[in-house]
Amino acid sequence: LSRSMMQAIGILGLGLMTAFTASLIWLFVSWGWLDVSNATTMAWVILVALGLILGVGMSWAIIRQKLTGQASVDEIDDTR
Repeated sequence: LSRSMMQAIGILGLGLMTAFTASLIWLFVSWGWLDVSNATTMAWVILVALGLILGVGMSWAIIRQKLTGQASVDEIDDTR
């Protein structure tokens, strides 16, 4: 996962986003909108869920930067 996303939302936020996304998938399966036995459909659902989690995390990094003025940056060790 992206380091800046993890700095922005943290472990708790990642857990909450994963739980929210999993509950949406469970809801759609219980309504009959998704077929669990179809591997292709479930692969797409997992890809979309990961994209949503990463997208929210990166968006929250930008919102946090605008609110606090503190940027989320990756440290690069330059050992020459």
